[in-house]
Amino acid sequence: MSVRMAVSPSRWKLLAILATLAVLLSLQASQGPKVQASASSNGAPMGTNPFGYLGVASYGTTALCDPNYATDGYPDNATAYGNYGCQLEENTNNLLAEAQALVTPIAGRSDGKALADLGYNLIQLDNGWQGPRVNGVLTPNPSRYCVPADCPNGTTADFTNLISQIKAMAGPITGYHLEVGIYSDTGTGIGCAAPTYDTDNGLAGHENQDAQTFASWGVTYLKLDSTCSGAYPDELTRIKNAFATYAPGIRIDVYWNGDQTGNYNIWRLGSDQCGCFPTNHSDGWTSSVLDQLNAADSGQIWTHVAYNNWDDFDNLLVHGVGGFGTLGSQANPWLSGLEQRTQFGLEALASSPLLIGADVRSVVGVSGDPNYPGDPAALNLLSNDQVIWVDQDDRSDFAQKVAGDANYDVRSKLITNWGQTGTRAVGLLNRQDTARNITFKFSTLRRDDGSLGGGLHNVTHVNYLWGFDPNTGSMPDLVNSTGTVTLGTGNPQDPAYTVYYTCNSTQCTFGNSSNPIPPHALILLQVVGASDLSLVSGSTLGTLRNDFTGPVGLEYTTGTSPITITQLGRIFVAGNSGTHIVGIYSTGSGTALASCTVNTATGTPDNLGFEYCLLSSPYTLSANTTYVIASTETTNGDQWYDHDTTVSVRTGSVPAAAYYYSGAWNFIGSSSTSYVPVNAAYR
Repeated sequence: MSVRMAVSPSRWKLLAILATLAVLLSLQASQGPKVQASASSNGAPMGTNPFGYLGVASYGTTALCDPNYATDGYPDNATAYGNYGCQLEENTNNLLAEAQALVTPIAGRSDGKALADLGYNLIQLDNGWQGPRVNGVLTPNPSRYCVPADCPNGTTADFTNLISQIKAMAGPITGYHLEVGIYSDTGTGIGCAAPTYDTDNGLAGHENQDAQTFASWGVTYLKLDSTCSGAYPDELTRIKNAFATYAPGIRIDVYWNGDQTGNYNIWRLGSDQCGCFPTNHSDGWTSSVLDQLNAADSGQIWTHVAYNNWDDFDNLLVHGVGGFGTLGSQANPWLSGLEQRTQFGLEALASSPLLIGADVRSVVGVSGDPNYPGDPAALNLLSNDQVIWVDQDDRSDFAQKVAGDANYDVRSKLITNWGQTGTRAVGLLNRQDTARNITFKFSTLRRDDGSLGGGLHNVTHVNYLWGFDPNTGSMPDLVNSTGTVTLGTGNPQDPAYTVYYTCNSTQCTFGNSSNPIPPHALILLQVVGASDLSLVSGSTLGTLRNDFTGPVGLEYTTGTSPITITQLGRIFVAGNSGTHIVGIYSTGSGTALASCTVNTATGTPDNLGFEYCLLSSPYTLSANTTYVIASTETTNGDQWYDHDTTVSVRTGSVPAAAYYYSGAWNFIGSSSTSYVPVNAAYR
């Protein structure tokens, strides 16, 4: 068995729990030794990156009481932060109890690991912890935190003792210690705090002081809301500068502002999460699971998501916790067990904080306490090492949609933590309210350089992530086989579904007439193969034009080794809508040696701006040989760039730009210049 050390730099993420006892759970890769991941029997390295954080949020109201909660396990309705029957609001004792649940070994795991060992190790105090300011310094709400340990001799409440107790707790196997986060607002007040302390407890006007206070308590994460924003036009800059100066060790998650520029560590994508899957919940102010995903796609979030600049999809509504908003006539709806699994998988594919919407005691269970019997289905979902690994991958990639339509998605995420090039996390999402089948081709998956098209070939593994077993360290490998997989645990709140699959050397199909993919389900896979590369590694675009008819492009000379071309590409210019034959030519002929047609109306540009077409069969360019790669353009048609454009290539060289005129190729410009420009994917 091989062993590898995970090699990620510092990374924070949040996994949160919205509720009266709300636990914000965040995964991070930092601070301490890295987890070891061993190879499974089917060739995929196993393990998880454990540096996540889980936080307990305190909200100023108690939950509504559900008379059926004891028998059905689910609340019938909820307050704004969720519902756990008739439990008490957060206080010192409850915070310590939830912290203890994080370091309690997970039932059924032979390795003895707790959630803290898997990376869930931030205790997050959410809104409602605030008390009065004393000489300008924030203090905790004395009605909740003034137990003797925190208020000796009747003094003002102080978080120092409580936070030190929490930070002393650690996972029983890895020894990873818990951390503590805090909540605040950009404005002068915080609208949801206890009424007595509802004014002057925001950061506005107290940025430096509060940064120092939070740091002195040992806080390492700030959830920054903006319910009362507007006190200063530069409020975010003031806060950023204050924390950089007085609390540089605190990471900031900006809610509502949507700052994606890298000024903060994490940023909220959209509205508060509704406990609903489709887009027809129609309350006008919350986001369903698909709303969040659609917003990410329309905003091309993948261009922003990067290490230390993560998107926050809001909370995961597990354990039957209702979200905000309404669905039809139902207030604060919740997701089905299948939809909870889909939400968890989609957020992992998006490198989003995994926001767990449940009291961790209700998930893990508390021995001997009938109020906390545990939720095996939710625990099974949240403790899936491999899905956590997808979310926490070092590259922090966002899984782009590479195929599908309005009814289904095929999503591809580049993975580095598994230690193999040519590795993708792949999600097959059924958006419909009815069951369906989904087929995807390995060639549609993204290349190792992140660009679309080219995909994978010579696929060796198609691992089913929902089938991961932590006790054996393995999961089903579906490559070149036919059979069925199971979605769900079979628990009452998480029914099991059987889904047919068949995979060959080029593609996989999931679902058939007897065992289709159920509505709102996500098939989550790890696909391992070889990847093509983009020939062009970068470009500087020149002057736009569309006043020539014929092939235009670049002269290309191969290096000392032959390369095999699988796809040809053309730059996409805003407003393009036509089709273009892109071909490989010998320098002495206007007849293409190989060609395909790029449709600019339906293609998806890669990260370099190229759209591609797939050659009917790969074409090999001989070593030390010169060719022309060109796109056929039309006068007054789509725009393209003149030969003042330059390109860099990964292999070989570009002697000049090229155009075909009067029966011959003509070359113009200096080295590395190109018309259009054009590109190719090669192996």
